[in-house]
Formats: sequence, C-alpha cells, structure tokens
Amino acid sequence: MTLLSLTDLVSHNSSYNSRIDTPQLRDKLEQGQLYLEQQFKADKDIVQLVKQRAIFVDEAIRSLWGKNVDIQESISLLAVGGYGRGELHPYSDVDLLLLIDEPLAEQPLESISLFLTQLWDVGLEIGHSVRTLKQCRELAQQDITIATNLLETRLLSGSRELFESLQNLTVTNRTWNEQQFYQQKMEEQRQRHIKHNNTANNLEPNIKESPGGLRDLHTISWIAQQHFSVSDVYGLNQKGFIENNEYQTLEKAQRFLWRIRFGLHTIAGRKQEKLLIDHQRELAIMLGYYDDDKRLAVEYFMKDYYLCARNVQQMNELLIQVFEENIILAEKKQEISPINRRFQINSGYLETINSGIFAFYPYSMLELFLILQQNPAIKGIRADTIRQLHAHLHLIDRTFRADIKNRCLFMDILREGVGLTHTLHEMNKIGILGAYIPEFGVIVGQMQHDLFHTYTVDQHTLFLVRNLRRFSCDENKSEFPLCSEVFKQIPKPE
Repeated sequence: MTLLSLTDLVSHNSSYNSRIDTPQLRDKLEQGQLYLEQQFKADKDIVQLVKQRAIFVDEAIRSLWGKNVDIQESISLLAVGGYGRGELHPYSDVDLLLLIDEPLAEQPLESISLFLTQLWDVGLEIGHSVRTLKQCRELAQQDITIATNLLETRLLSGSRELFESLQNLTVTNRTWNEQQFYQQKMEEQRQRHIKHNNTANNLEPNIKESPGGLRDLHTISWIAQQHFSVSDVYGLNQKGFIENNEYQTLEKAQRFLWRIRFGLHTIAGRKQEKLLIDHQRELAIMLGYYDDDKRLAVEYFMKDYYLCARNVQQMNELLIQVFEENIILAEKKQEISPINRRFQINSGYLETINSGIFAFYPYSMLELFLILQQNPAIKGIRADTIRQLHAHLHLIDRTFRADIKNRCLFMDILREGVGLTHTLHEMNKIGILGAYIPEFGVIVGQMQHDLFHTYTVDQHTLFLVRNLRRFSCDENKSEFPLCSEVFKQIPKPE
C-alpha cells in the first residue's frame, strides 16, 4: 500500500486547491476516511492504514495553520501522544501542543482560536494546550502523564528551534529520573488494571485500557524510551533486551489489536474503545471470521482476542521485571537463597539454578509452582525462568502426563492448604495448566456469547475451583454451613 496525501487522493476525482476552504477540506477528509475504510475491508496492512490516517490529518492541520497563523511568529505546532507517534485510528483524538516562547499578544491568540475552531469545523476531535517552554517543564515535573506525552512530540509546523529546545528540556535532560518514572508508570498501570478488575477476560473488554490492551504495550515503550533511549520494542530487540520471538509476539499483538480498534471505530462511527457485545458479531465478520458446526464466528474472534490479550499481559509483566532489574535493582547486591538443587530465590524472585533445568528435569515445571505455593513471600517467577518455561512447554506431552512423579506433583498442588487459586491462575497465565490438562487448554480464552457469562470459560472454571476451595476454610463456614460440613467429610477433596 502506497501512502498518499490528500492531494494525491482527491486529484483523481477533482482539482485540488492548496488554499482550500473549510467545507471543502471537510469533504476531502471524509473522502480520506472512506478510502481508509475501503482499504481496511480489503485487508490492507493495518500499520500503513494507521499511518495514512495521521498523514491525512497532518495535511489538513498544516493547511489551516498556514491559512490562519503567521508562521513568522515564535511558535511551534506539535503533535503529541498517539498522534505524535504518527498513529491515528478513524476517530481517535488529535492532540496538539502549541509551544510558545513567551505569552502571546491578543492578535496571535485570536488567529490561533480561529485555527482551532476550524479544526473542529472540518470534523477533527481536537485536544490542545498552549504552553511556554517553562510551563512545559514545570507541568511535566508535576504530572507523569504530561511528561509521557512530551516523550512523543512531533513538529508539524512553526519554529524548529523552539521544538528542539523542548526536546532538550524534557527528553535529553529528562524531566523525571529513571527510578521515579518507572515507579510512577507501574503505579499508573496498577490502578488502571484494578479499574478493569485485573483481568483481560471480561465479556466487554476495553481494548485500550484493560490488562493486555494497547496501553500495556505503550507502557513498555514509554519505559524503554526513558531508560534505554529507544522509541519502541523494536529498539529493545535490537539492544538485546527482548528475544526475537518476544518481539514478534508483541508486533503481531499490536497489529491484531489495531485491526480490532480500527474496525470498532468504523462500526461505531465514533471513538469507541470498549468491545461491546453489540459490536462483537459484526466485527467478527468484518475481520474474516465465520460460523461453523462447532462455534459462532464471534466466539472464534473473541477467543483470539483473549489469547492475544493474555500474551500482551505476559510480555508486559516479563519486560516490566527486566526493567526493574535494570533500573531499580541494578546497583543492589543480589540476594541468593537456595531452595534445592534446581531452584533458588534471587532478590525475591524464584529462578532456576541454570537454564538447562527444565530440559534435564521436565517435572521441575510443576515443581516450580508447588514451591511458589509453599512460599507466599516469593514475589514471582524471574523473567529468565518464565522464558525458559515458554521454551520448554512442548515437553509437557502424553508421556509427561503419564509420569507418576508429575501426577503426584500436580496432586500436591491441589492438596496444599493455601494459595491454590492463585497458583492455578499463574499456571494458566503461563500456559502450563492448559498444556498439562489438554481439555482445559481447549477452553482457555473461550467465551460463551451471552450476557450471563461475563468471563471466559477458563476463568469461570477457576472461579468455581476457588468457591469450592472456600468450603474448606473455617473462616467461610458461615456463608454455606451445610456445604462446609459436607466438604469436610469428603475423603479426597482434591
């Protein structure tokens, strides 16, 4: 797909006037939107479509800027946020920063006001701010969101010198030190995940803000920019911080989520980030899914979404830990506590003693989770060990399942007095549970398409295990006295 300007697009159909008036420009933008929708339905590269939308908007904004604002003024017109990255979906907000050297006189302010009004008139959803260099720096120091936006600025028109001064103030000479930035971003992500119930498996997920959504990808990029001086995950891959297969997983996930978001905007005819059940069927068909004797098209589509979100969430957690090791723990002495001949605790995280453990002792893939369950003070699994688990999942086959040692380890997990639900969730998240119990693997990410089932089938199943487990706890006896009494009489509750 060749990237076009509005001039290229409309010159096929009519003469294009570089000094086009507002109604004409609105028509041309609508033609551009129609063109992008046609290209989307023809299954063209989503990355190119998202960039193309930004190019169309760039041209419209520059046209109105040149018409209204004296370019000799000491002012820079900047794209920020997603628009600053050159990424726009059909109805995404267009965020602008008007950067000024000093407070403006009345006449330039009037011309800027007219410029912004005309942007709304041509149908663009504009978010804007007018700030001096000093204000940008002060606000960025106070607000991590503003600091993050300023990492992603792009000059549209006006003073390059002023733009470069902003870059020097906020990017080169970082507004936040690395540790503060990392910690603030982690708290921001934690609060966002809580708001969405800490799961990607809701009936109507938010493809931008839910765990496993686009914002989890953005968080990785922002921390990478701040600490490693790279602009995206490709840069992390080039520096060796993520493996090739991890980069490919993230790249594939972004493309899939972008196609969903682009299609969702197209169907809704406005900005829409929540994957409402009313839109899911139509979107499934639009993305090429179809019904068969086993499942509805929408169920195939939503399963792919949930599996994608799970991958993003896993990669987010893994890379966040890599960042923590390089940013927070880099100067701290490692604290090693041995567990046995296969595992040790390294700075609070469980890890293998060497990278060949799972190849030589496949049963250790289950043993690891039993150790986690028995030691609740452990923070989690170290990133390198998670990578090793992913690399050795293929060893969990029919022979592995038939091995009495592995069966005993799994039953020990079920018999353990505490932490069962959390352990099963962790095993499911990494893919161990679905590999060990193939019947469970089939339902991972599977959604029943009705309003009664608000989570995927695997999540509902684990909730059921949690509720059964509560019958064994004395502190919950008052909730269901009869069930609690019966449960105690079962010889093998596991």
